[in-house]
Amino acid sequence: MQSFINEIIDKIIPLTKVLGLSSIDVKVYITLLMNGPLTARKLAELLSISVTKTYEPLNRLIKKGFVEKSRERPAVYYAKPPREVWSNIKREVTDLMEFIENYIIPQLEAMASIPSQPYQITIIPQGSIIREIVTLISKSKSDVDIAISFPELVVNEVINAITDASKDKRVRVLVTSRIAKLFDRLKNGFVHVKILDDMFGSGVIGDTVILIVKNPSGTLNAMWSSHKYFNEIARVYFNHLWSKAKEI
Repeated sequence: MQSFINEIIDKIIPLTKVLGLSSIDVKVYITLLMNGPLTARKLAELLSISVTKTYEPLNRLIKKGFVEKSRERPAVYYAKPPREVWSNIKREVTDLMEFIENYIIPQLEAMASIPSQPYQITIIPQGSIIREIVTLISKSKSDVDIAISFPELVVNEVINAITDASKDKRVRVLVTSRIAKLFDRLKNGFVHVKILDDMFGSGVIGDTVILIVKNPSGTLNAMWSSHKYFNEIARVYFNHLWSKAKEI
């Protein structure tokens, strides 16, 4: 049985990497699919791993719509049917492709038709990400749009910078439902907060742009850019996500 599971994983892992899933995520999903609803403890026994090591992949699969969790105790985890999962993935990919075709491609074509302008692109060390976020928010003269999907970014320095910036400019913040409660103190009438769970990464858009993603090992990677059209593309994409988000 395990050799069969490993064979399936080897075949589909290239696709799942694109979706942000690791091999352990795939193992968990296939094990639930083949064995039916399981508790975390039973799942851990079948995978020969500790119970604590099952929660991270389970939470990731729940977030991405592959698995559901019961409300009973102990909780039972269910694998959603493969066709339902694929239908959701296909819809998201189609939406993204249409967005790229309708918004990104025209922006890139415009970039190719005008003289190049001076700009910078810089990789931000992990230890400097918070400081650079605070600096961008604090010094931006234009409105600020922020997407935060990683709890590591929800720190007092960032929240204080958002609150201060909202006093003299429009500030919009997208958060996932997982960390929405951490933003209760932003409900001051100046900051507009919405919830969106299917965000690929995080970012801050002001006069310049910072994009943040997380690699499979859990390390945050960030890039800063002052490129005008990179900024415009980021704004358009943020507006697209904002239109899909729910009021908090």
